[in-house]
Amino acid sequence: MQTFKQINLDGKVSGDMRRNCSLIAITAFLDIPYKEVRELMVSEGFWSSKTNYYNLELHPHTGIFPLMLHCLGIKRIAINPTQKNGCLYTPKTIAKLYPKGAYILLTSSHTMALIDGKIIDWSEGKRLRILEVYQ
Repeated sequence: MQTFKQINLDGKVSGDMRRNCSLIAITAFLDIPYKEVRELMVSEGFWSSKTNYYNLELHPHTGIFPLMLHCLGIKRIAINPTQKNGCLYTPKTIAKLYPKGAYILLTSSHTMALIDGKIIDWSEGKRLRILEVYQ
């Protein structure tokens, strides 16, 4: 399993200094090199190699991002997963629901990976609300 620090460093080497959370999450989920994920996303038109950013029509929470995940064989398994107390899960609490396996988690403006109960992202322990879960 790759760590966030390793994947993020690979992103910086590729010239992606920010706004690459989806690439980092997919890299962790698939457990393949960041460069390969980036090349795949560029070849499929999901990532702009000129701007080192999503193509303008692509944002993690438009219909394009779920399409990208679908193309990779990654399926949505939960929308607005809610705890017993009625609150949405956070990066800190979601591991209780999914302690084993690989998942991609979406918030309103961010994407991260959950691998065997560990968040692979800078947001580990933050209070972001998980809106969608993919496996």
